[in-house]
Amino acid sequence: MSEDGLWEYNLPVAMWCYPCGQPIKEHRNPDTIAYATRIGLELGADFVKVKYPRSGAAMAHAVDAAGRCNVLLSGGSKSDDLTFLSMVETAIDAGASGLAVGRNVWQHEDPVSLLDALEKVVFEEQTAADALGRAAI
Repeated sequence: MSEDGLWEYNLPVAMWCYPCGQPIKEHRNPDTIAYATRIGLELGADFVKVKYPRSGAAMAHAVDAAGRCNVLLSGGSKSDDLTFLSMVETAIDAGASGLAVGRNVWQHEDPVSLLDALEKVVFEEQTAADALGRAAI
């Protein structure tokens, strides 16, 4: 079924876009990630999930390249709480529409507290450090 068929049923079109393969020398290069978000737009995705391109400026570039397509941040490798929440804070500040994360939450010793901290960063615009200080992690 094409994206037109999905829209007919009011279903969103999701695209996980992780550039890889021999021609891709650096899969987190800012232009590579921006190109991935642009492909999502041009293929008609409602949102595209990409890896964090390692800086707020690079994420802003990817969001800009996506046009009307929403950009979701991939959770990446398992990391400590402050590193993970700081990455989320930077991505949201750069214009990412949201998150599609897994292991950093589900493999956490207290996923509910981490979700509370994520809520503070994403929806209440707290810093990662403040969210951790106020979460019972």
